[in-house]
Amino acid sequence: MKTIIFVVILLLLLLVVGCVEKITSPVHDDNGDFVYHIGPGDGLLGNVDLYIFLETMQGIAILLINGPGNPIGYQIRKDDIIFCQDSYIGSGGNTFQSGTSLPFNTWVNVNLVVYKSTFAGWLWPIGDLWSVLYNAIVDTTYEIEVMIIYDEPGKRVISVLARDSENIITIQPELVRDLDPKHQKIFQDHLVEMKKSNQ
Repeated sequence: MKTIIFVVILLLLLLVVGCVEKITSPVHDDNGDFVYHIGPGDGLLGNVDLYIFLETMQGIAILLINGPGNPIGYQIRKDDIIFCQDSYIGSGGNTFQSGTSLPFNTWVNVNLVVYKSTFAGWLWPIGDLWSVLYNAIVDTTYEIEVMIIYDEPGKRVISVLARDSENIITIQPELVRDLDPKHQKIFQDHLVEMKKSNQ
């Protein structure tokens, strides 16, 4: 009898475990906000997803998600002005910056480096030391430009353009709530942290 009860309990546990479904909570985006995405399919920044979210309460937000390969570092700049950067984003990691004030209707540079190993990402950028160690620690570099086209009279964003030395593409806006569940979750976690820090 004990054996039958044990087998029944074991079968019930297996049935319950097999029926559990992983639930991902979507971003609650009742406003229908748009995000502009430059991804691996665009061939501009390697195996990296760069999201530009134009309408947060603090201004523009940048989310960069690294692929599963080597660690990376990136900057978004115009001449000597650095709008945002992160010198080290590990394999599969991400970085989020809000309150960025990117200029409209002008090209800004997006520079991305892929490190050869994990040891020296924190060194970027450090003037002369950086130039000496560059070849030792950097595997690949990507340099593109991005422009947010803004219609002044209508006070609205029309489109976002991205280009490298060979191509120019128009980035189509996506609704935040239509992103894949993994990227929605990353957005949601960062946006919740933003709300907490503002309270």
